Amino acid sequence: MTASTRPEPIAIISTGCRFGGSSSRSKLWDLLRSPRDVLKKIDRFNADSYYNADGHRHGATDVRHAYLIDEDYKAFDPQFFGIKPVEAECIDPVQRILLETVYEALENAGLPVESLQGSNTAFYVGIMADDYQGLMLRDIEAIPTYFATATSRSIIANRISLIALHQAVQALRSGESTVAVAGGANQILGPEVFISESKLNMLSPNGRSHMWDERANGYARGEGWAAVVLKRLDDAIRDSDHIECVIRETGTNQDGRKQMIREAYARAGLDLANPRDLPQFFEAHGTGTKAGDPIEAEAIHGAFFDPDVRPASERRDVKLNVGSIKTVVGHTEGTAGLAGAIKASLAIQNGVIPPNMHFANLSSSLKPFYGPLQITTKALPWPSLPAGVPRRASVNSFGFGGSNAHAILESYEPPVLVNGSSSGPRARAPRPLLFSADSEKSLRRTLAVQAEYLEEHVDVDLESLAWTLQARRSALPIKTWISVVMAFHSAFVPTHSLLMQWILHTWNPRTRPVLSNTYTMKLHTRERTRA
Repeated sequence: MTASTRPEPIAIISTGCRFGGSSSRSKLWDLLRSPRDVLKKIDRFNADSYYNADGHRHGATDVRHAYLIDEDYKAFDPQFFGIKPVEAECIDPVQRILLETVYEALENAGLPVESLQGSNTAFYVGIMADDYQGLMLRDIEAIPTYFATATSRSIIANRISLIALHQAVQALRSGESTVAVAGGANQILGPEVFISESKLNMLSPNGRSHMWDERANGYARGEGWAAVVLKRLDDAIRDSDHIECVIRETGTNQDGRKQMIREAYARAGLDLANPRDLPQFFEAHGTGTKAGDPIEAEAIHGAFFDPDVRPASERRDVKLNVGSIKTVVGHTEGTAGLAGAIKASLAIQNGVIPPNMHFANLSSSLKPFYGPLQITTKALPWPSLPAGVPRRASVNSFGFGGSNAHAILESYEPPVLVNGSSSGPRARAPRPLLFSADSEKSLRRTLAVQAEYLEEHVDVDLESLAWTLQARRSALPIKTWISVVMAFHSAFVPTHSLLMQWILHTWNPRTRPVLSNTYTMKLHTRERTRA
């Protein structure tokens, strides 16, 4: 396959997400790199009243725990999205939070929403449960006016989110769209799904996914919202977008798991017999079920290690780390495929293979495939690679109706720009850091989030931050700014700490329709060496 006939690479230029134990992309990575138990007692309904140790009992479930988000899911600003409050109360919270997550992803991509008006931007979403609709139907006398339009299934595409990603990739490659967003959403509000799936022996009574472990007894349900913003790679480079990673290929089929993986690699022009073309990490569906785990392991092993692609003499030299985000944040159902893709993307970007949780003793049903396939319970540095070989990860996701999806992700290395470097102290013109929001309360929250970010990321380039805030953010009505003069000096002063102090303690808005307070700080930074 020649370069001209290979499928066009697609760039992931931004990610927005919310999962149990994490409310952003960076916090999700912190959780994945150093996992902790974020399982919670279910508080969305009286879990104890539906609990019975016998999950087959009529009207009962043997599960009382799930992976739930920390924030108040009822909090929503309809005015920000131009929605009437009376209509907003009927909109499923799963869709409200999805609106917020997609907005955050677009903002992170530097794509102001107003710049997309009238554009051919595509949006695909995977979603499963409809708990909120069921809640409203429980009181037939109190069904609100906008019930039919606000909860209609026609608003969403009821598919798994990795298929949503596949469709977004196809829309970009066909020229149907220039920007595409793939999303997923899953929320837990009622007991119905727990009761139904307990009878099918799908759920883990202890609320944990023990992937490939002898304790595997079902999956743990979790909430999750995710959105990734995509462009064709050439377009992303042209537009100077930040490229998180590249989607080399995606694929879908029905029930043919090994074949799906092989076909995706073949379409990408990758030869599975060539060690350079193999993935270094595989993000499995990995639910922790006794039936599903060995079937998937056999498919992964067969795709990469069957004798027709790799003789026995070569298998000892090839190891493939396998993991699943479900062991950390649970099975987020309609969002699960995209959750796995985001985990793989973060691992590629950071050069670290995250560990699995809840793995102690390999299940006997997995032993025929273990060895070439391995699970790590501690974070590992990404394997060293020959020159020209990108970091590469595969992602699996399956729907319980038999739909399968696969994605191949790779690292992106931007071209090195060679600039002349000047010597000696120099000063830059003031560059205002512009902050805006839809209300004063939101502006205060924005400033607090920015302060937290600067505290955690002391290497942020303030000039780049100023440009991003001015040129690649929506201009909202309530504003304030600080004009920062950056002077390079050999003595280092903690500039970000000073800026954070202003954000948290100095800024004091006047109550007027548009805030225009201006502050100037002279900050000293260490001279940066430019290649």
